[in-house]
Amino acid sequence: MNADVVVIGGGIVGTSIAYHLARLGAGAIVLLEREPLLGTGSTGLCAGGFRHQFSTEINIRLSLESVRMILGFAEELGHPVDLHQDGYLFLLSTPGELAAFRQNVALQNRLGVPAEVVDLDEIARLAPHVSLEGIAGGTYCARDGIGDPSGMTGGYAAGARRLGVEILTGVAATGLSVEGGRVRAVETTEGPIRCGAAVDAAGPHARAVAAWAGVDLPVFPERRHVYTTFPFPEAPRDYLMV
Repeated sequence: MNADVVVIGGGIVGTSIAYHLARLGAGAIVLLEREPLLGTGSTGLCAGGFRHQFSTEINIRLSLESVRMILGFAEELGHPVDLHQDGYLFLLSTPGELAAFRQNVALQNRLGVPAEVVDLDEIARLAPHVSLEGIAGGTYCARDGIGDPSGMTGGYAAGARRLGVEILTGVAATGLSVEGGRVRAVETTEGPIRCGAAVDAAGPHARAVAAWAGVDLPVFPERRHVYTTFPFPEAPRDYLMV
C-alpha cells in the first residue's frame, strides 16, 4: 500500500489531523488505529472538559482557537455533538496557590479570556454541592465547559472519509522505516505502507512511536481516574467542571 501521509492513532487528535490534512489537499492519507473502534483509548475515557484557563500564553492562545473550533464543529462537519458551556471552576487550598492563579487570570484577561478570581461566597453560589472546608478561593471562566470527545472523533472520521481518507481499524503500527532522516514507510500488522510522511498521534504511546524514528519525545503518560455513578436526585443539573 502507498500513501502520502500515514497518521498513527485514531483518537480525536489523529482523526482531526487526518481530516484537516485532507481538507488542505495533502494527498492520499491513511489513518491507523490498532483497536477495533476509533477513540477507545484516552479519548473515549476522558471527562471531556475544555477550558481557557492555562498559565502560559501559548496554551491560552491554543485554547481560544480550540474552543472556537469546538463551538463551530456541528456546523462545519454536519455532525451533532453534545456540548455544555457551563463553566470551569478551579478550587485552591492555599494563599500561595491563589496568588499564582491570580497571575494566571491576569494573563488570561489580557488575551481576551473572561476568567475571574472568585471568593468563597461565589464558589458556594456556583457549586453549592462542594464543601468549602480548606478552600482559600478559586478561579472561574464561564466560557469553559464539557465537550463530546467520542462524538467529535466520529465527526472528524466521517469528514475525513468523505474527503478520501482511508481509515484502517484493527491494524497496528509496529515500526517505521527511516532513510536519509525521513520516514519512508510505516510497518504494520498487515504489512508496510510506503509513505512520504508519518504523523505520531498515538497519545500515551507517542513516545514509543517516536522512538522508532530515533526521536526521544518527552511525552509521559499519567494515569487519571474517573468515577461514574448511577443517576441520583441530588446530582447537579448543570455541567460545571470543578
